[in-house]
Amino acid sequence: MIEFFLSSDDDSIAHGTIWPAEVRAALDRMSLMLIFVSSEALKSGWTYFEAGYGLHKLRTAKIYCLPGTDKAALPSPFNILQNRNLHSAREVALLMRQVNEVFGGKMDESVSKEAFDRVFKRPALGQVESGPPFEEVVESVTLETVGPHDSIEIFSRVCRDLSFPVSVVERRGWRAAGERYSTGVRIAVEPPDQEELLSEFEITDDVRKAGRARVLEYSNGWSPFRERVDLLSESTIRTLRQIEAQNTRIRKTNARIERENAKLRAEPRPCEFTISPINVTVPITIIDKWIAEANSSEPISVEMKLRSEVIFERQIEAISAKIHGSHVALREDGTLLWAELIVSTLSAEDGRIRLNATDGKATRLASFRLPELMSTLIELNILSLPPQRGSKRRR
Repeated sequence: MIEFFLSSDDDSIAHGTIWPAEVRAALDRMSLMLIFVSSEALKSGWTYFEAGYGLHKLRTAKIYCLPGTDKAALPSPFNILQNRNLHSAREVALLMRQVNEVFGGKMDESVSKEAFDRVFKRPALGQVESGPPFEEVVESVTLETVGPHDSIEIFSRVCRDLSFPVSVVERRGWRAAGERYSTGVRIAVEPPDQEELLSEFEITDDVRKAGRARVLEYSNGWSPFRERVDLLSESTIRTLRQIEAQNTRIRKTNARIERENAKLRAEPRPCEFTISPINVTVPITIIDKWIAEANSSEPISVEMKLRSEVIFERQIEAISAKIHGSHVALREDGTLLWAELIVSTLSAEDGRIRLNATDGKATRLASFRLPELMSTLIELNILSLPPQRGSKRRR
């Protein structure tokens, strides 16, 4: 989509050519100039010369301050232009949006905090803004969706395919069979609400010999009478033939119940994933592969429980001002639109952020971009930590 020209790149200026002429030719045909300011670039007269040429030709000069420089400290004449820092994943995403707007492109504008750190945060760049890690802000992440009847088996297979261990924690009740753990993630699958089978009346040798038995009759079957005086008046004498006929009816009823239970066991079931915020990319990978293997197109909802010390911005007016020009938009109902397809609800009362896809469906947990969302909300001061937790540090 884009032809790049970088004057220090051998692919942009061929070996043996008159380089000032090549630079001028590139300046004459350019549609967009991006000026990335570093401390070394500010020492070069060519930086100012080319920026001035671009400003004359395009009527604008897009200046971005790399980590180690800051827009508030730009020298003249750069300081008379509106400019931006390039100190975070959010600001890189804004840069990509700007390129898309100029060229009518469709580049993915999502940039993860991890990707930004790999490229930009190097010791030589000096002091940069470093927000708190995801796990220092988020206590836990919960995802709810609907999966197939064999969701547990699919989860186990996915983890083995990715070389992650799978374990079962000893529990009583349905969770013993409906819960599995792996690296940073736990799945719990709700069991089907099956009808219990009825019990047949046990015909012992004594009953056959006597040809009858005293029984207690209930709505769902008969049981042998145990010698209790208080229940004697409620008991009834039944012949062996009556007992056998009753057992036949129970077997037919149980066959019907079993058919209905089999249908229930084959139906989709609610699934809940609990995710550790530490190294959250690992459980996200596991869950997204589970979604693909389960061939699920069911909607997924995500809830992040924040740590108790996290401070929420409560004023809608302040939030609307802080998100101006960012990837976050404020909807009429007061919810935030994130990543174009995701709506997030911030609840200061219970310290949670809830996210749902606007179209009711989302096929990947990665599309929620949780670390980037959290980093963005902190950078925009919609969420904050006490000063000692969110301070600058030298890399």
